[in-house]
Amino acid sequence: MRLYRDHHHAGLSSASAVAIGNFDGVHLGHQALLRRARERAAALEESVETALVSFEPLPKAFFAPESAPPRLSGPADKLRQVREHGVDLTWLLRFNGALAGLSAREFVERILVRGLGARAVITGEDFRFGRGREGDLAMLRRLGEEFGVTVDPVSAVRLGDERISSTAVRAALAAGDLAKAEAMLGRPYTVSGHVIRGRQLGRDLGYPMANLRPWGGSTPLDGVFAVQARVGQGPWRDGVASVGVRP
Repeated sequence: MRLYRDHHHAGLSSASAVAIGNFDGVHLGHQALLRRARERAAALEESVETALVSFEPLPKAFFAPESAPPRLSGPADKLRQVREHGVDLTWLLRFNGALAGLSAREFVERILVRGLGARAVITGEDFRFGRGREGDLAMLRRLGEEFGVTVDPVSAVRLGDERISSTAVRAALAAGDLAKAEAMLGRPYTVSGHVIRGRQLGRDLGYPMANLRPWGGSTPLDGVFAVQARVGQGPWRDGVASVGVRP
């Protein structure tokens, strides 16, 4: 998978089917978008790539960092997950003032048409884009007709009567309902990050201990959990994790 960050790039792909979204957690709803993008790319012609447009930091964290919700996955985990779902090219746009200031039309023309050669765009039905969230699905369809791009919205994926979303996964984790979170994610919930130096209490307690700073900055979980842990691609080992505020 090829990865790009700068929104000034152009001509990253000659033709693509593009899925757009935050993709925090890459849950079953996100996976439905990626599956549709792969299907659209295959149906168009052999040379069409499956592409993804996402954002770092997430827009909510850019506009209101103090009230932004905890992340389900950091950038590295998000990229690993989308790679596993057959994405050829990811444009992980730096969400900053310049990007936030693009009008809806500029976003479509610069990012989707000139940047990715979009032949099809796949989004959720509630997708908003452009300066001040001026663009919606109806506007995207109008702009798609102008630029020769097919717009393909994907309906929400549900677990029973509940719409699967990053918010719903966070709520399940915050409530300690790991089985529900796993059902929405399509896999067990994981946290990865960088090991940092702590008080080295493990030496006195007689077992290995690691202090982990999550790549996403925080996690919706809080409490003490039985876990499996590994370093890199090493073996999984049983363990205990204390997550959240230390008592």
